[in-house]
Amino acid sequence: MKLTKGEALEVVRRRRRMTQDEMADTLGVTVHRYRRWEHDRGLRSAPRLDPGDLDPPEWCFVARRRSKLTMLEVAMLTGFPVGWLQRAERGEVFCVDKLVHWWKTQGGNGK
Repeated sequence: MKLTKGEALEVVRRRRRMTQDEMADTLGVTVHRYRRWEHDRGLRSAPRLDPGDLDPPEWCFVARRRSKLTMLEVAMLTGFPVGWLQRAERGEVFCVDKLVHWWKTQGGNGK
């Protein structure tokens, strides 16, 4: 899956377990500018960060982001509890294969 600049920034920030404020400070920009970058707006001055290959939880996170579905909407569609989905996208559960399968077959935009 090829990431947009905003997706790459968010994946890298999540891997570092940083807040948007902390990432903005690291990059030397205002949090307002950084938030715009994560939403793929005003990207001319945004750095191109390459997170490399996504692991399955990150892949699911990006698929949900692209789908524009909320965590609650995904929970209602999949039958997975919201708390489990949150932990799955952070890589804190080991059985995300069912969620990956759902995104690839039902979720659509994750392909």
